[in-house]
Amino acid sequence: MAPTRVLIFGATGGCGKHALSNLLDRGVQCVAVVRSEDRLPAGCRGKSNLDIVVVPDGHLSMDDGAFSALVDGADAVVSVLGHNLTFKGMYGQPRRLCADTVSRVVAVASGRAKPLKLIVVSTEGVDQPMSKDPPRGCGEQALLSTLKCLLPPHADNMAVIDELEKAHAKIEFCAVRPADMVDGGEVPYECHAVLQGGAFSGFKTHRANVGAFMADLVTDDSVWAKWKNSYPHCYDTPADKKGDY
Repeated sequence: MAPTRVLIFGATGGCGKHALSNLLDRGVQCVAVVRSEDRLPAGCRGKSNLDIVVVPDGHLSMDDGAFSALVDGADAVVSVLGHNLTFKGMYGQPRRLCADTVSRVVAVASGRAKPLKLIVVSTEGVDQPMSKDPPRGCGEQALLSTLKCLLPPHADNMAVIDELEKAHAKIEFCAVRPADMVDGGEVPYECHAVLQGGAFSGFKTHRANVGAFMADLVTDDSVWAKWKNSYPHCYDTPADKKGDY
């Protein structure tokens, strides 16, 4: 049976608002943790299946008791967090926004009898463990290594993968890896178990598609069975190609 109560972080962001809207439209009871209620999509506010928790200093500032209560009350956690592309957003605190969120969720979930479903947004700039992706070219590897040193958000995305791998026995997860993201409505898209061309693939991914896929992972048991504990590479299907999603 699909989860009935979802805790969502990042619901005011580019992908997060689409994930939240999709979940609410499907009748899922959602708890959105936000810094400001005003940033939520207007079409979501006031819905009977949405509970809003406002934390002006961010959810990582919550004490352990309050944070644990939110996670304990959820059947699934959806993290659609990201760093703002400003100097403060990239180099200010918290630099491990995404990884520390996963770490705290896993710490709470470790005491549950039933594994928690954790869905996070990642990036095609990170590799899945055990060298399961096709090898990247030397230039791409050098660039990504440089970005890890110079851009905290990229290092944060890589740290999320480490946190997920340490948590296998405690949770079930899916880390969605979109290509370069663009705005607009949903279009045909596809997901693959390994990277299709890496960070220089030239593929695009509509943020609306990311939100729809994350909602599918929550509400469709067959989709979850296919993609749980994996790192799907998701992007808009080229016009001349049929996707395999």
